[in-house]
Order: sequence, then C-alpha cells, then structure tokens
Amino acid sequence: MAAHKSYRSRKQIHRTATYVHDASRIASVRLVFSNIMKECASLGIVTAQRLNPSYSLSTIKRRFRVWKEEEKMNVPAEKRKSTYYNYSDNHWNRTFTPEQEKKLADNITATIASRVELVDQSTVRVLAVDFKEHVDQGQRRTRADRPFTASSGFIKRFKARNGFKRRTPKVVTKVKEFKSAAGMEKAIAEFQELVNKEIKRCGLDYVINMDETPCRLVEAPNSGWANPNEDQLEILVDANVKTKITVMPTITAGGDKLPLAWINKSKTATPLQKLMNIPSKVHGYNSTSGWINHEVMCQWLREVVFPYTKKRKSALLLDAHESHIHPEVVSLAKKNHVKIVQVPRGTTSVLQPLDVNFNGPFKRIRQALWNEERSGGTIVTDNVERTVMRASKAYDRMDAQTTSKAWAKSFPSQADAIMHRHRPRRDGG
Repeated sequence: MAAHKSYRSRKQIHRTATYVHDASRIASVRLVFSNIMKECASLGIVTAQRLNPSYSLSTIKRRFRVWKEEEKMNVPAEKRKSTYYNYSDNHWNRTFTPEQEKKLADNITATIASRVELVDQSTVRVLAVDFKEHVDQGQRRTRADRPFTASSGFIKRFKARNGFKRRTPKVVTKVKEFKSAAGMEKAIAEFQELVNKEIKRCGLDYVINMDETPCRLVEAPNSGWANPNEDQLEILVDANVKTKITVMPTITAGGDKLPLAWINKSKTATPLQKLMNIPSKVHGYNSTSGWINHEVMCQWLREVVFPYTKKRKSALLLDAHESHIHPEVVSLAKKNHVKIVQVPRGTTSVLQPLDVNFNGPFKRIRQALWNEERSGGTIVTDNVERTVMRASKAYDRMDAQTTSKAWAKSFPSQADAIMHRHRPRRDGG
C-alpha cells in the first residue's frame, strides 16, 4: 500500500514539473512576442497580428529579422521580402485582386443579410471556389497551377481582412419584413420592375415560377350538404387526415406547364415511380422531412428545368425558402444560364403567380376528384399513390389561360403581352 502511495506521489510530482515547465515556456513566448510587438510599434511598421493572424511566433521573428536587415541595407520598399505579405500587389495576385475580394465579401455580406442561412466556413469555401472559377474562366492553366480549394488558412485571413465576426444567432420565428404599407408597396414595385426586365431579356416562355404546396391524402372539399335535422356533417375515411405530400407545380409566363414533381417523406431514395402506379412524366423525390431541401432542388433543376430551358437565358421565380438560395443551387442554375429571382418575403400572395391564381384552382380540382372517387358511397383507400395520381390529373386539367391570368394579375404592366395569345383572333382563326 505504501509503495502504491509512493508511486502516485512521484507521478503527481512529474505532472507538476511538466506543468511548471510548460507555463514558463508559454510565459517566455509571450514575453518575446510582446517585445517584438513593441519594437514593431516603435519602428512604425504594421503589427504582425494585422499582417497575418495565422502567423506563428517563429514566422514573426524570422520576418522581423529579415526586415531589420533590409532596413540597414536601405532596400527599396517594393523589393523587400519581409513586406511580401503586407497586402502588396504581389500578395493579392496569389488569390484575388482587391476588387475581386471586395466582390466576394459583398456576396457573403448579402448572404448573411438574407437571414435565411448561417454562413460558416463551408459556405464561404463554396462561394470562394465558385467565384474563383468565375474569375479564372477562359484563362489557360498549366500543370503547375494548383486548383484553388479555399483552405482554412485562406478563410481565416479573409475573415480577418474583411472584418467578419462570429456571433451566436438570434432565432426569429416571425419576420416582419415591412414596417409600413409604403415599404411593402415600394418592394412590390421594385420586384415587378425587375421581372418586367427579365421578361424582356428572356421572353415570356423562359420566365418560370415554381412553388411547393402541400397535398393531403384526405383532401375533402371544404363544405357539403347536411340533412335538415343534423348540425354536424361527418365523412368516413381510412387514412390519417394530417398525412400529406409536397407537390411542385411549375408554370411559365407564356402559359405553359413544366412536368409536375412531388416529394415523399422518406429516409431512403427508393425509385417511387417503379414501386407505384405513377406516370413517368411525374417526377418523384424524397426527403426526411417531406419538404424541399437543396439536394432535391438540384435534382429537380436537372430533371425538370434544364431540359426545358436548354441553356437559354431564363429566370426562375422562387420564394424565400432557404433551399432556393443555397450556394449549390445558385451555382448550378448559373452554370445553365438560369437566373434565380427571389420573391420578397411577405409578398408571395401578390407577386408569386402560383399563389395568385393557380394553387387555389389546383386544390379545388383535387378536392373534386377526391369526392368523385367516393361516388356511390364506397370508402376508397387514401394512400400516397392515389394522392399523386389525383394531383397529376388535376394538374393536367389546369389550362393555359388560367396559368396566364396568374402572371397577368401579378404583373399588370405585362398583362397585354401575357394574355395576347389567349384572345380570339379577328380573322376568326
């Protein structure tokens, strides 16, 4: 027992000695560092921390020693090796020019200001790599040129240079986008003018709107007849009335409809179309939440939008959901010449054509079809397959004139051009 105590005491002494040694080493390092800072300040050169926050102590000492030698030899400032990292042109040419870095910083600032997603190191890396590809587009590359990966060191220095900070977010459940009616009217007018420009740039057929809307398995009509002596109206179903899927109608300002898509709440990516009796023209996706995410969004762009636009200049109107403006989604759309135009928050009921005059009639047709399936008083099984089929039939019944009216109500200044093709011709044709 005594030997065991002796062993423990020796171990504790060893740990204490190690701690004292480390503490003295850290104190000496801090002393040397503070001396270098004081000497730098006295000689009037930029503080090493501002030069590069990621410098180690040995790098600072080496740079400072070289600087003192060059100062004694009266080496011109533009030829000094010690000031190579002092934000000179030589330093900027390694990644971006000051103008290019400012544009990248502005993009990140706009992403933060949108209040939709938290910008972290991975987000900055994606934005920086995409921006670098855009900057280097058309330039010749040699085998010696290494691909730009936006390393952690680059992101750290970029953050320090542009004054970005790390903060704990305040989560807001309800956003009041407009403090006054005048502010809302101004946002509506600006967005309408923006879409008018996109219509002139791309044409009616290539200005597109997509919106996710819930579709319940039990989609009963809102009202029905009841017997004179009954105050309560009931209807028998065999499914959970809260269960629903997400459908994604897509329309153009020219009155056309792109293929319908839907999202199932599932953890596995099973080929839903093969397992169910669903037409191949309806595109099916899955997500754990049953709602849209950036992965589904990218897949939908590749399968629905790009085959239609075929890399023509196009504009895609979307609401302010975070998946719609994800960096991967924006980058993929940009590569295929599709410009994503975000509808201002709080204005979708006025500015998004699908909300203005499409989703309402679309839902009423689905409700009528649901009721028709129960003709004769028989209980029909309500499941995902039947719900998708019902949505597909309702989508096919939506005519081009109803679709165009939605755009005409959202953008009155373009109403004549939008509804022109639906007016009867004077020659009787």
